[in-house]
Amino acid sequence: DGGELQGSMNMLVNQMISDLEEMITTRLGKPTGNTSNGQARPDLVESPFAFWSLPRIKATLGTMQAIYTGGDGLGFDDYLDFLAAKSADGEPLSQAIDAQFHTTLAAFDAIEGTLHTAVTAHPDQVNAAYEEVRTLLVLLKVDMANHLGVTLTFNDNDGD
Repeated sequence: DGGELQGSMNMLVNQMISDLEEMITTRLGKPTGNTSNGQARPDLVESPFAFWSLPRIKATLGTMQAIYTGGDGLGFDDYLDFLAAKSADGEPLSQAIDAQFHTTLAAFDAIEGTLHTAVTAHPDQVNAAYEEVRTLLVLLKVDMANHLGVTLTFNDNDGD
């Protein structure tokens, strides 16, 4: 119920991870065919008629980045700095994660047109963004969660 000492942080990090997993499996994975039959399915984009799929994904990522940095206040990045957490490359983990947020958002900015058309017209651009989201997920789910001592929970739709 979130009543333990780190309950709120656990819940927030778990929700961020869940949202990234949903982005990978459903919002990007199914239309690209990466998590379905291998065939591009533009009809499976989140908003096929209003063409809001890319703006919604970018808004989700932007909000996650704001939560991560704390906006103008303290965020997970500051906590990781306090803990002197390092990435696998030896750089501050907070900087590695922030850089990956920027790289991921840039990959989505590079997609030409709407997601509905890009999955067939520019699959390389969409797949590049897909891979950047996967990299971000690993940084949050493995590295950040481990350093912060977050208890990862499983949701009903993760197959476990």
